[in-house]
Amino acid sequence: MKQLSSDLKQDISTLIPPTFHLENPEQINLIIKSLPEGPWILKPGESTNRGNGITVHINKMSLLSELNRKSNHKHTFIVQRYIEPLLYNGRKFDIRIWVLWSGQRLWWFREGYIRTSSK
Repeated sequence: MKQLSSDLKQDISTLIPPTFHLENPEQINLIIKSLPEGPWILKPGESTNRGNGITVHINKMSLLSELNRKSNHKHTFIVQRYIEPLLYNGRKFDIRIWVLWSGQRLWWFREGYIRTSSK
């Protein structure tokens, strides 16, 4: 990201959303008070894959409640501003498509799918 921001001659904060790594419960209330309203993602800080443990919170109170509930766990947390408007019915999603690029030719597989979170 540092290299990209340098190449684009942009401040790195314009390329990535605000992100906080919370290592202990004391940081939770301090950080939450300073956050602007809007959707936030809460992720376990380690030992996760395929979206396990990621939750999207539409407001700060929901995020604070979830963090306080989980603060007795043995892992850290990542809190990151969710880039709007990339929610579908209040849920995180991604679109999967396949392409093959070979030299000057591009093939696009016609079928793809949209994956959404279950909650």
